[in-house]
Amino acid sequence: MTAEKQKGHNNFDISSLSNELIYRRFMLINNNELSHFFSEMTIPEYIALNLILKNEKNDPIYGGKTYLSDLAESLHRPMRYVSKLSRTLQDKGLVIWKHDGDGEQGTYVMITDDGKALIEKHQKTTQAFYTHVVEKFGQQNMIKLLDLMKQLDTVITSELEGEK
Repeated sequence: MTAEKQKGHNNFDISSLSNELIYRRFMLINNNELSHFFSEMTIPEYIALNLILKNEKNDPIYGGKTYLSDLAESLHRPMRYVSKLSRTLQDKGLVIWKHDGDGEQGTYVMITDDGKALIEKHQKTTQAFYTHVVEKFGQQNMIKLLDLMKQLDTVITSELEGEK
């Protein structure tokens, strides 16, 4: 195959692969059959609440506080996005939003009892569902898939940062 044909062939393959990747990521998140798992909160709210709860359990130094700057870093999202998300969680009564001192020392959220109850209820439902998924797909396959997804996320993030 000539270099020009090879280049065109690779571009076709890359195009097909990238389209399939976009489609699969979309279908994993936007599958209508899975929408009932997120009827009480959005996926970003679920992820944020999980991070806040995990932080509360694993980091007693901050007394249950999750600083918005840390949340933004964990979510790989700008502070403006995290602030809006935190405001929504506060409006739903799922977190308390406060600041240290005059706000210059840090703004943080703490999960409420309602937030804990909702996330625990949600975790039970998703755990029951994914137990069956993992049984059918295979635990080792799931571990490999998640590892590959993390690797891909790292590469994509690096490429996106390189474009800035």
